[in-house]
Amino acid sequence: MYISVSIVPFVAVVMLSVLPVCSQDYCDTVKNKCIANLGCGMALHTFYIACSSLLSGESAECSSQCEKALISLVWAEDTVGKQFINCNCSEGDKHCEDQKLRIEVCENVRKFNKSAIVKCSLAKWLCEADTECLFALKFFEDHCSGLIRGEKCTPSCNNSLTILYQLQSAQKIMTCECDGTEDFKCMKIRRYTERLCFFKEDDIQTNALSEGIRYSTPCGIVFITEVLCFILFIRCFSW
Repeated sequence: MYISVSIVPFVAVVMLSVLPVCSQDYCDTVKNKCIANLGCGMALHTFYIACSSLLSGESAECSSQCEKALISLVWAEDTVGKQFINCNCSEGDKHCEDQKLRIEVCENVRKFNKSAIVKCSLAKWLCEADTECLFALKFFEDHCSGLIRGEKCTPSCNNSLTILYQLQSAQKIMTCECDGTEDFKCMKIRRYTERLCFFKEDDIQTNALSEGIRYSTPCGIVFITEVLCFILFIRCFSW
């Protein structure tokens, strides 16, 4: 995965009352801190792509994709993403100041309730903004190709689901709502997971996936040692 270190200085919003005291660091300094962290760097990369038209001045509106990208950056691990919201532009950096003003139109971000059910595209971005969750999601994708195709839920796939669902930053994936804007086959993967891994009927409400974890054990033995070693590995990697 490649995250460019040459992306333009971060711009953000002086908003969100839940945020800590303003950062005294310059935006370039905080940007480098974020890039050094895989999860935050992923969120930053997504933010620049989703909000490119707003940041460049081509649009004066904050799209839903831009809002979701900004939320995932704000809630990135280690609060580094939050520091971008209040970073200081270098003296005379008009480009940075202009972008900070443009992003202020994303006022709906301040209404984000972290305990609320969100769209699955946002749930995925929130997971990817956390290094452990990002690795666990990749682990799921690598071991559940048969499930994604609707064929079978193997024991290794079931184990990857267990690893993923143990992480706090993945909880919203379990309850999120598919709305058709995702870059993955959201409804199909959810339906296959419920039927093949959790042995639930297709007509079960899709939002009940969070309950399905109770039925994951019959699909295969959960190897606790494998789970612990995997989590230890990704934590050491993030250090």
